[in-house]
Amino acid sequence: MGGTCAPKLDTISAQRQRPNTVLMYADEMGYGDFGAHNDGYVQTPNLDALIGESHCLSQHYPGSPVRSPARAALLTGRFWQWNEYQPVGATNAAMLEGDWKLVRPRMDIQYSSPNDEEAHKLYVQKDIE
Repeated sequence: MGGTCAPKLDTISAQRQRPNTVLMYADEMGYGDFGAHNDGYVQTPNLDALIGESHCLSQHYPGSPVRSPARAALLTGRFWQWNEYQPVGATNAAMLEGDWKLVRPRMDIQYSSPNDEEAHKLYVQKDIE
C-alpha cells in the first residue's frame, strides 16, 4: 500500500510556502487496512487523523506481485522488468544455453493454448539449431 499525504491545496495558497510531502509505504498493507478506509475492523487513529488533514493519494497499482520490485516501481516510476537492466525476452539463460539444456525439443507436449507453444519454441530454440 502506498500513499502520499500533503497539506490540502487551500492551505498551501494561504501559506505561500512549499508543502511538506510525506510518503508512507508499508509492505503487505492494503487500502482497507487503515481505519479511515474500513468499517472499524482495524483502528489506526493517528493515521486516520493524518489522512483527514491531508490530501491523500491512495490509488496505486503494484508494479509487481513481489515487494521489492513493487516498491521500486512506485518510487522510481519505472516498471521493474522492462528497462535497460533487464531487456525484454527470455531471461532464463539456463533454458536456452548451458550444459544441462533443461528443455528438450522432442518433448511430447500437448499445448493448452497458442502461448504455451510459443514459450516452448522460445526455450528450445538453441537446441533445435
